Amino acid sequence: MRGANFSRDILTPGHIAEGSRPTDFSGAQLDGAILKATLDHVRFRGCSMVKADLTSADVRGADLSGANLTSASFQFSDARGAVLADADLTEAKFMSANLRDASFERAVLTRANLLQTRLHGANLRDAHIEETKFFGALYDKSTRWPVGFNPEAAGAHLDERKK
Repeated sequence: MRGANFSRDILTPGHIAEGSRPTDFSGAQLDGAILKATLDHVRFRGCSMVKADLTSADVRGADLSGANLTSASFQFSDARGAVLADADLTEAKFMSANLRDASFERAVLTRANLLQTRLHGANLRDAHIEETKFFGALYDKSTRWPVGFNPEAAGAHLDERKK
């Protein structure tokens, strides 16, 4: 499926990563696609997923590195351990998503909405954060932020509960 065009397609509930190896959508066109499926550990490297709808999707451990996810919706999704390194997440919506241990290294999060997200252990160290909304987001001491960034001033809250 590498490089396939699924623009505006609807991938309904089901498990796309059947078998011993994850499905590889790397380089595919998924602009505007509705992805309501179990997509854990699926490869979306370098995909174009502009305005894709992944609301409530299971993308645990998925590789979205280098993907164009401008205005994509990840609301209520489970993205624990997802790799979003080098992804363009401009105006992406992650409200109430579980982003525990997700990697946002060098990702662009301009005007992204991360309200009420769980960022425990997430790596945002080299992410480009500008006008990004973090109100009500929870993080812990293992969460990595860009140098000089103050998550509390941005509306996020340190969760000191023992796990």
